[in-house]
Amino acid sequence: MFDDEYDYCWLVDIGDYARVSDALLDDIKVKGLTTPGHCPSCVIYCIGDYIFTGDSYLPGVKVVTKLPKGNKKQAFESIEKILHLAEDKTKCPGHGEMAK
Repeated sequence: MFDDEYDYCWLVDIGDYARVSDALLDDIKVKGLTTPGHCPSCVIYCIGDYIFTGDSYLPGVKVVTKLPKGNKKQAFESIEKILHLAEDKTKCPGHGEMAK
């Protein structure tokens, strides 16, 4: 599901991007990655064939970066990462319908 180019650690800030490590919840494997841009604390979670993107990715909607510490460049980079990771996954945004 994940390329080796992405490192993960549990919500620890390591510069511009923090990574989120594997977690196991009652035999459900969860992976995640911080996706700053909308705000610095945005995180996506990957569970099986689903990616829960919150406000980091809303299909057909430009990411709002007007919040304090919002960043257009980071939002663009985060969306690229999300789309790369979600090529054959179902994207579950924070608003709107799920999309394949």
